Parts: sequence; structure tokens; C-alpha cells
Amino acid sequence: MKSRKLIAVFRLALIAIATSLLFPTVAANAAGSENDELVAYLGARSEARMGFDPLQGFANVDGVSIFHSNLIRLNSDLTIEKEFAKEFSISDDGLTYHFVLRDDVKCSDGEMLTAKDVAFTFEKSKESGYVGGLEEIAKVEIIGDYELNIVLRAPNSLFVYTICRLPIVPEHAYKEDYGLHPVGSGPYMMVAWDKGQQMIVERNPLYFKGVPKMRRITFLFLGEEAAFEAAKTGKIDLYDVPYTYARLDIPGTRFVQFDSVGKFCASIPTVPAGGQNEHGMKIGNDVTSHRAIRQAMNYGVNRAELVSGLMYGFGAPAYGLIDKGMPYYNPETDYADNDIARAKEVLAAEGWADSDGDGIVEKDGLKAEFPLLVNAKDKLLQSFGMLICEQLKRVGINAVLEVKSWEEVDSRRHSDVWLLNWGALEPINVFYLYYGPNKGKGFYNSGYYDNKVVDGYIDKAMHATDQAQADEFWKKAQWDGETGFSVRGDAVWLMLVNKQYLYRMKEGLNIGEKGLQNGTMGWIIARNIHEWAWE
Repeated sequence: MKSRKLIAVFRLALIAIATSLLFPTVAANAAGSENDELVAYLGARSEARMGFDPLQGFANVDGVSIFHSNLIRLNSDLTIEKEFAKEFSISDDGLTYHFVLRDDVKCSDGEMLTAKDVAFTFEKSKESGYVGGLEEIAKVEIIGDYELNIVLRAPNSLFVYTICRLPIVPEHAYKEDYGLHPVGSGPYMMVAWDKGQQMIVERNPLYFKGVPKMRRITFLFLGEEAAFEAAKTGKIDLYDVPYTYARLDIPGTRFVQFDSVGKFCASIPTVPAGGQNEHGMKIGNDVTSHRAIRQAMNYGVNRAELVSGLMYGFGAPAYGLIDKGMPYYNPETDYADNDIARAKEVLAAEGWADSDGDGIVEKDGLKAEFPLLVNAKDKLLQSFGMLICEQLKRVGINAVLEVKSWEEVDSRRHSDVWLLNWGALEPINVFYLYYGPNKGKGFYNSGYYDNKVVDGYIDKAMHATDQAQADEFWKKAQWDGETGFSVRGDAVWLMLVNKQYLYRMKEGLNIGEKGLQNGTMGWIIARNIHEWAWE
């Protein structure tokens, strides 16, 4: 035991030394040394390794880029806020999105941002294929330097959310390595980016909402242990706290938490094994293709135990993709988890029984067992996986945890159960996760779910020209009394918990009020970064 403690102490010492050697600017710009500088750590997944290019998918989850501005943005209460757009309207037939733009928005290089740049952003993004939801664009009409129309082939109630997710990129600055040196109309400009280490940004003096209060911000891209050591020794002003460190105090800081719709969840194959896609990836799983297995998993998991045991109470059980309180949530889908009796009842009704007494149910010679994949770099999800495997054994399901490289998890995402992060405020994820025609498109509908009735409701919701009408169809897609993608119906996914975003902030730092947080990455906190200030 003593040797283990010595090894642990030695390991932390090495991390502290490495941090000070690799990041000398951190020590120089430590909190409070300048009233217009900041050092921030936004989590282990905050570095955009492929580059900060919205046309290649960056910010496509929450629409937040500190280097760009958006036409419109989605607020936490699902209202739409105008940003680059001064006026915004949708035609009665739902086909034409009309924008009158501000004429005072400049990029950090002094060039004006115009309707031409908006057209370039949408057309180029549509070509790249990295940004979903642009397929319905028929044309972009430039009316003047600061006025344009985006015309769709058919009404799509989700398109407004796609617009909110796509920051505007200036055409004149766009080149092959744009993601490494982004130029835009956002509050900050990139000064230096040392991949895997840190990124330094400085305020854009031409920012149209007013010059940001912080002159310079250094974002650290560290592992969790190294980041904690840096925060503990005062080298980080704004620290995204992993759940494993949530209960540990850091003197001179205050602890803040924000609710979110970001979730830990599991994708489940819904079709039998034997298929293969155009990339040679296997499709389907003979065990999880049975609805009773998927329902039993949802009924049998103890979500409260996951929150209390692995998140130290900083989260909430998630019983489906759509959270209660959302206008498109169907209350008829409510159910209770940690219900072992119900889980066993569902399995028994479909012919699953433990005939050989080994604790695992089987049907027609097929045992209820399958791999549960987790990315080797995500320690928290590994803990989730271990606990879920234990919980499922109570109902006679044997999920076997396999910790693999991301490359292997990715290659098996259509044929095995795997744990991941997901979540969004808007109903766009219903389309991404449950719409049959999206089967196998990137990470969308990775379990190959295909229910024509559900597809019909999603089609009607997307083509509705009235939001209240669209909400009713979203509700029916969850459960219409006979079928749906919710646990009461096909139980397509295993949604587990809603995350809370946790931060430690140096005393005197003000980052403003935060509502319900969107997305799954760390950048959502920076939506109002131009207002951050030392008091």
C-alpha cells in the first residue's frame, strides 16, 4: 500500500513539473497578474484537433466559435436571438428565410462581413458534407451587400436550428489551412496554437458588440490530472472541473455549476447482424436487435446510482433524448428505471429465460450478452461502463465491457453497444438519431433504426410551417399510442444521465449568468466571452 502511495505522489510530482515546463506562459499570466488576461481550461475535449473551421464541422453542435459570429443564435429558452442578422423572417410557406444584415460588422483583418460571406458559408458547408441539415437548400439569393434569401426545396422546421449552429466564415480569408488560422468577425483572434498544449487568443478591437474586456486569453489543452495540478497551484483562472475532482476544494476559487441537456448515453444496434455498409463496417447485433433487450436495459439501469456514485451528485437521470419541460416532450413516455421486476417481465414476455441457471437469459439458443465499448481515453465513461455492466446482470443481461482505442470503437459503432456524449436543446437530434434515411450517416442513427411510422411523423414535423404543429408531430414520433422511438416503444437508445457543467473560477472573475447549457463540449461556456471580466 505504501509503495502505491509513493508511486501516486511521484506521478503527481512529474505532472506538476511537466506542466511548468510545457506551459511557461501560464505561470507568467497567472490569475490576477493582469486585470485583462485570463488562463482557461475548458476540458480535455475542448481542443479542435481538426481545426477551428465551421465549414469542416467545428461548432456544429452548439454554434459557438470565439473567432466568428452567427446570423442568429439559439438561447437556452429556445428563443432565437439576432446577431449578424438585423432582421430575420420566414415566409408563410416555410421556404424562404429572409435576412437583413448589420452593416457595421468587420472581421478581425478589417474587411467587412457581407451577404456574400453568408452565401459562401452555406454553399461551401453544403459541399463539404460536414455540416448536417443543409441538403434542403435550393439556392441562396444575394439581394444586396447586406440582404439575402436562403430558399429551401421544401419546408423544414429544423432549418432555423441549423442556421444557429453555423458561424459565418469570410470568403476572402478562406484557404486550405483556415482551421489553423481562422479569421472572422468574432470577439477574439488566434495568436498562436501549439497543438496538444495551448492556444493564445487576443481580443478583436473591431468586434461589433464592443471591444472584449479580456485582452488576452490562454486556453490550455491538458490531460485531466495535469489540469488539476495547474488549477490547484493557481495557474488556471477558469477551470472546467471533471466529476472526479468535483468535491476537491481549490483555495481562492469559487465553485459554480450549470445545468445542461448534454448526456452520457449508449447507442444500441437495432437490426440483426449480417449487414455491411459501403465502408466495410459491420452492421447489426443479434441480441440488441430484440426490442425486449433494449427495453429491459432502460428499465433495469439505476440512473440515480450513476449520478450519485460517478458524478458525485452533479447531474440528473435522463430517461430519454428529450427532457421534461421541453415543448416537444411527450409525457406519455414517462417510466421508472431501476425496476428489475419490470425488466424481467418484459424479457419473459418475449421468451427470454435463464434455462441453464447461469444468470443470463437466452432465447432460441441465443444468450443475452454483447460487448459494451468505451473509448480508452475517457476514464469517466469507463466507470460508467463498469457500473452499467453490473446493473444489467441483475436482469439477466451480460454486457461485457471492452475498453478500446477510439479508432476501434468508431469502426464498430454500427454493430456494438458503445458509450458516448450527446444532447441538444432543439429537436434536431430527433432527426439525427431516429430518422431512418439517416442510417449510418456519420454518427447519425448509428444503430440503423428504421420505423416508417416514426419517419412519417418526423417528416411531418420538419415540413410543418407552424412550430406548435411541429411539436405535436415530434411528440407522436416518441409515442403515438402504438409505436415510437421512446422506451415505451422501440427503446432505440439507452439515455443515462444529464450532465452538469462544473467550474472553478478565481475570485473576482465574472463570466455572466448562464441558463440551461446546450451541446456536449466545453466551448458553450464561451458564448458571451466578450463580457468576461475581472471585477
